[in-house]
Parts: sequence; structure tokens; C-alpha cells
Amino acid sequence: MAMAHVWRTCLLARVSRVRIPPPPPKGSSKLIRIKILSRKKIGIKAVLKRLHQNNLKLFIFLLVVLVFWLKGRFFLDPDFGWHLKMGQLIISSGIPQTDPFSYTMSSFPFIDHNWFSNVFIAIFFPFIGMVGLALIYALMGFWVLNFFPLTNITFKKTSETKKEFWSFKIGLLLLSAVAVLPFAGVRPQLESWLLISVLLAVLFDLPEKRFRYLLPWLFLIWVNLHGSFALGLFVLFLFFVLELIETKKVVSEDFFIFLFSLLATFINPYGPRIWQEIWLTASDQSLKWTIVEWQPGILFLNLPFWFLVVLSFLFIFKYKNKFSLKKKYLYLFLLCQSLLTVRHTPLWVVFSLRITTEGFGYLFQEVVHYKFGLRRLEKILDYWFLLSLIIFCFGSVVILLGPKLLERTGSYPEKAVEFLKINLLQDEIFSSYNWGGYLIWQLPEKKVFIDGRMPSWRWQANLAKESNYAMKEYLGILTGKQAYEEIFDKFQIRTVLYPRTLAPKINPRLLKLIPKMFIPQKGFDLIEKLLTDGWEKVYQDQTAVILKKP
Repeated sequence: MAMAHVWRTCLLARVSRVRIPPPPPKGSSKLIRIKILSRKKIGIKAVLKRLHQNNLKLFIFLLVVLVFWLKGRFFLDPDFGWHLKMGQLIISSGIPQTDPFSYTMSSFPFIDHNWFSNVFIAIFFPFIGMVGLALIYALMGFWVLNFFPLTNITFKKTSETKKEFWSFKIGLLLLSAVAVLPFAGVRPQLESWLLISVLLAVLFDLPEKRFRYLLPWLFLIWVNLHGSFALGLFVLFLFFVLELIETKKVVSEDFFIFLFSLLATFINPYGPRIWQEIWLTASDQSLKWTIVEWQPGILFLNLPFWFLVVLSFLFIFKYKNKFSLKKKYLYLFLLCQSLLTVRHTPLWVVFSLRITTEGFGYLFQEVVHYKFGLRRLEKILDYWFLLSLIIFCFGSVVILLGPKLLERTGSYPEKAVEFLKINLLQDEIFSSYNWGGYLIWQLPEKKVFIDGRMPSWRWQANLAKESNYAMKEYLGILTGKQAYEEIFDKFQIRTVLYPRTLAPKINPRLLKLIPKMFIPQKGFDLIEKLLTDGWEKVYQDQTAVILKKP
């Protein structure tokens, strides 16, 4: 019995590199102490490795949240101003039935499909400011990308053991985060990211179908937060249709779940009319060529997005027989939506994370059957993590530091608005579409010509002092296709606040090497036209210029 203890002690000492002591006398407790010490040293090495991984994970998580926070804190969304003022108006006076902020379409039956999001912003902004709101939406974006598809995902090595490839998961998080970073910020759109993640979790991740009975409640919340509820409802419809094709079995519960989810979208301050706003926007093809966020995603050079497209598509192509019909077609549907309209890119990214992680699981099951396959895969994953971190850091620097070096003053006319407050004029002001929301917030004394709510507003009211289609008239003035005098006289516009056009500084030698087709040609300039017609320049800074009709 004593010899057995000695042999065990020798083996443990060899593993832990502890010098073997001489055999202790009978009854001594040194054998037990050496055995415990050896086990502790082996355990400490594993614990340190685990702590190293956990610390790196925590660092990456905090880095992603920090980048999202910086985007929301220092890059003011053009629509934030009217979101805030609308929320304050709803709290004080109730939901308006017509447009309260413009003088061009003040009688238009305005439908605010973000009304509850606006109330949320209006309640919390006085207490936590932009810093707090940016943190809330940063955590929301991080949770969407990390919690559902990435946390606690393990891949079986054998039937007895499991191994978690954290480098793959964190690398995927980094790529997806920088792919959606251009769309992040203090915006109600992030609430749709969250809700479609919940929808996908109920449909794909939760094994019990009884959770689907909660979906009508989900759409009841969604319809009062953001207009993307319509896309979510179509995803639900497509899921049930594909499930019917897959199982060849009609499930009455699914029919009623979809029916009640559809009916839930009618429970809002506008009732069925909210679908009128959705149709106005969805059917307006001019948005794809006038509003950047509605332009086709295929025209944008979002390298992390295309990297994810290639990676997920390769997994689907290689393991096409293992992916369900529902996942393949929903993947293609959301991908087409993001390619047709760039603002839907984050919704596709959220879904593609599930496809990519599942595809990696199939790859892992295949690799473990090869000799040294697992070891080689682990090395590849180390390079994968490093590449993802480099792409994330580079993309974040380009997005955050590229335009205005984290300064909001270069994007909005802060000083010009202060000038107008001191020299407030009685007549109306014509300004940029991108500044409409900011002026609603910072210059509430004056209504605006147009803002971010109005590009699809059109009707045939033919009112004397209002417009039937303000966006069309706005574009006509900027392009010179419509005489500005007629519109300005109609609305008594005698002041123009417009972005100052600064010519880019290009080296003349470099200019000769650039093909003429890539050099933007100077077109109609409204400011030059007004100055030629005798308008006076009363204010100018690096951001804005103010002209006044004499």
C-alpha cells in the first residue's frame, strides 16, 4: 500500500516538476501534502490560462462598447433633434395629428411610427444627456451582436468533452461590430436590431414552440418603437411558409400566431393608418437616389460586411444539405434587403451570425476526424482573431476619426444658429435637409422647410400656402430645375442657411493623374445664384453661410 503511494507521488512530482523528497516514515502526512501541492500547481496553470482568456474577452467586449459609445456620443444623428422635440411635445400635449415642425406641409397627417422611442429619449435626455443615451444604445448594439448568437456556443469534440473556440466567436463579434458601426448611434433603429434578434431567438434558438405565443406581444411593442416592424412581420410570415414547405404539415397554431401578430400592429395611436406610412416609404423609389441610407447597399464599400457575406456564403455552399430550408431562404431574403437598401445591413448581420456559427460547427465536426486537424484549426483561429482585430481597429479609426476627428461642430451650424437667435427674423428660413432635425431642436422658434421625416410625404391637398411634395420642390431648388423665386415667394422665405461648400485641396500634380470621370463636376450652386441675384451674405464660418434678401 505504501509503495502505491510512493509511485503516485513520483508521477505527480514528475508532472508538476516538483523535486521528489525521500520516503517519509509511516504515518506521516507529507505524501498527502505533496499530492495536494502537485494538483494545485497543475490547476494554477489551467486557471491562469483561463484568466488570460477571460481578461482578453473582457477587453474586447469593453472595446466594442467604447467604439459604439464614441459613435453615439460624438456623431449626432441628423434626426435626433426632431426625435427629442417630438417626444417632448407628446409628453406635454399628446400625439399630434398633423406636422408640427414644418411650414411647407403643416396640415399633412403626420404619422410618427417612432413615437414611443421619442418619448423614451425625451424622458432620459434631461437627466443623462447624450453621454448616457450613447451608453444605453451602445450596450444595446453590443448585446444584439454578442448575446444571442455568440454566448455559450460550444462545439463537440467528442461525445464526452466540449471545446469552446472563443477566438472564432470574438473575431466574429469584431467583424460584425465594425460592419454595423456606420449605422450605430442614438437612433431608434437600434431598437429594431434588438427586436429582430429576439424574434430570431424565439424562432430558431428556443426549442419549445410555446414561446412563439409571445410573438404578438413582441410586435405590439415593435410597432410603437420603429417602422421596421413591417420587415419583422414579413420575416415571421416567410418563416412559417418555409416551415410548412419543410414539414409538409399545416400547424394551426402558427397561423393564429401570425394573425394575432398582424393584428397587434394595429394597436398604436394611428391604428391601421400606420401601414400607410410604411407603404409611402416602401413605394418611394426616389429615396434610393436621394437619401444615402436608402441607397442600394451594393454601392457601398463596407469591407467587413462583404467579408461576412463571403464567409457565411461559403459555409452555406459547403454545408447546404445541413442547413434548414428556413435558414437558407431567410438568409438570402435579408441579404437581398441589405443589398437593395443599405439601412437593412445590420438586420442581415444579426441573422448571418447564426449561419456563420452553425457553419463553423459543421466545419469543426469535419476537422476533428483528420490527423492534426484540430491543432491546425486552432492555429488558423489564432490568425483569424488577429485579422479580425486589425480590421476592427482600422475600420473604427476610419469611421470615427476620418470625417471630423470626433468633433460635432463641423457637421452642424452651431455658431450660425446662435447668430440667428440674436438676429431672429420674422420671415421663414430655407436650409439643408440634413440640418432640419437639428434646427427643430436648437431653433424651435422657427419652423423648417424640410427635415428627415418628410422625403416621402406627398398628397394632393393643393393648399394655397402649403406644398403637395416638399422633397420634390427642395431637390428642384438645389438642382436649379425649378426657379427658387416661385417657391421662396410662396412661403415668404427671405433667409437661407446653408452648408458652406469648401473646395477640396488636391495637389495639382496628383490632379493630372486622376481621370476626369472621377473628378466631380461643378453643377448648379444655389448660394452663387442667390449672390448673383443680389442676396446679402450676413454671416459665414467654416460650416455654414447665411444669406438674406435685401
